[in-house]
Amino acid sequence: MLLLGYTYVGYPLLLLLLQPVSGDRTEPHDGGHFPSVTMVVAVHNEASIIAEKVQNCRGIQYPGEFTCLFVSDSTDGTDSVLESETDGQISLLTLPERRGKSYALNRAMEQVDSDVVIFSDANTMYEPSAVSELVAPLADDRIGCVTGKLELRTLDGTSGEGLYWQYELSLRRLEQSLGTTVSVNGGVLAIRADEFEPLPEGVLVDDLVIALRQLRRGRNVQYQESAIATERTPSGIDDEFTRRVRIGAGNYQVLWRLAGTLFPSRALPAIQFLSHKVLRWLGPWMLTSILLSSLLLALLEPSVPTFAIVGTQVIGYAFALIGMKSRVARSLPVFRIPAYFVSMNVALALGCFHSLRGTDNRLWTVTPRE
Repeated sequence: MLLLGYTYVGYPLLLLLLQPVSGDRTEPHDGGHFPSVTMVVAVHNEASIIAEKVQNCRGIQYPGEFTCLFVSDSTDGTDSVLESETDGQISLLTLPERRGKSYALNRAMEQVDSDVVIFSDANTMYEPSAVSELVAPLADDRIGCVTGKLELRTLDGTSGEGLYWQYELSLRRLEQSLGTTVSVNGGVLAIRADEFEPLPEGVLVDDLVIALRQLRRGRNVQYQESAIATERTPSGIDDEFTRRVRIGAGNYQVLWRLAGTLFPSRALPAIQFLSHKVLRWLGPWMLTSILLSSLLLALLEPSVPTFAIVGTQVIGYAFALIGMKSRVARSLPVFRIPAYFVSMNVALALGCFHSLRGTDNRLWTVTPRE
């Protein structure tokens, strides 16, 4: 129980306590760094949104050379839209078969000859100044990659930023004030092109692998809050749950297969990685052990305190179930918060099982865009 409490409460408090000791270690950047940039967008069956993404790329205001490379294995007409838009700024690499996002990114990087590459997604729309803001910190050799601020919107255009996402962004700010973060968004991520290493084929969380490689080298990962992008997220809890199962499988894949080669080499990023990532991935098993041990204790030593501990958990899970089943109930924080917390941990657990079974999750299932 203490470890679970540290994961969600103790770690943020630790970051807060460290603030006055270290001061804000984020280095200012003058914004005069304008290397050539290629935005790489891996797409699969994004016909409903690809034209908007192309126009978003054209609307980027960047003083240096800026191009967009779309790499596609689509079968729904996405390629036809992209072919009609190709010019000096927009280009298309068509893949003959679908072998997953990491394969697509590796193939795309063979075509990139710019100084910096930005990885983005079809449903991630950049503010006009976002590329300039994202690239500026890379003028500092101590910074290995840069991630921006992702603002979430549901499909109807309303804010999708719930309490959890605000909590996550707060953690990134606190981590960044210490000099580096360990959490990045694959839709708004910049790295020097000559430092990209081919991704292991089949890896599910390519953005995390890219960031951890930089931390392993002793570089920092910068959270650049002024580099703003908007992403449309599924409004249905089922779609969100499916997405999180896949992310969970990718997280455990990193833990099982790659942690030994990607674990940060310095103390601070190592603590951040353990606290912000690994312990959270272990959350389902902590919750299960707490519930089972509480039930066992209540059976062996029945008392008001032991029954209260069990009862509190049962009520919490009941509220979560109501929140997951009822859209009306989910509008209330008392149901929405436990529903999100429990569904997130159930998704992690299922992702773990997929990872252990070796289920082939290389291929993205596109969530509804409209």
